[in-house]
Amino acid sequence: PIMRLTPELRLPPADGWSAAEVRERWKLARFPRLFGFCRESGQKAACENRTVDADLAVTLGSDGQWRLEGRVRAMLDAQCQRCLEPLVLEVESDLGVGLTGLAGDEETMEWPAGGMTLAEFLEDEIFLAMPRVSAHGDASDCGELIRTLAIMDEGESAGTDDEAGDTRPFAGLRELMSEADERESND
Repeated sequence: PIMRLTPELRLPPADGWSAAEVRERWKLARFPRLFGFCRESGQKAACENRTVDADLAVTLGSDGQWRLEGRVRAMLDAQCQRCLEPLVLEVESDLGVGLTGLAGDEETMEWPAGGMTLAEFLEDEIFLAMPRVSAHGDASDCGELIRTLAIMDEGESAGTDDEAGDTRPFAGLRELMSEADERESND
């Protein structure tokens, strides 16, 4: 039997493995956890148009073991943790995993009881490839909040060391603590 790779395919397949290839773009909505993550960003309309690109192949290796190889890529809407504004994450994962073989082999997939769908497997791979903290690549790409904080941090209020030109963001806190200590000693 010819195996057709779709997000809904149950892994491992009941009929056994067979060679298959897919190079396709699937709607993000076919990937429930990724779709939910994207919708949490508040960019619901954008999520409806997002896709997952898959370039996958199931092959039988010379060692007699079935392997899944290829690449999966998704564009996900998120929120920048630095400026709290919308952000589009491009997440890519290269795959090379044994589908059959000895349990415990570091390159062999250990299937959960009842298996999983290809979508669940690819979602796991994409989530593992995501950055720990979603943020714009450079602070200068961030929105209004970060610019406002930068303005507040300039000059005397930030306390700069004129010789080194280093910014001391907690210099204002030191002044407040000193004032509080003076008030306590006067009381």
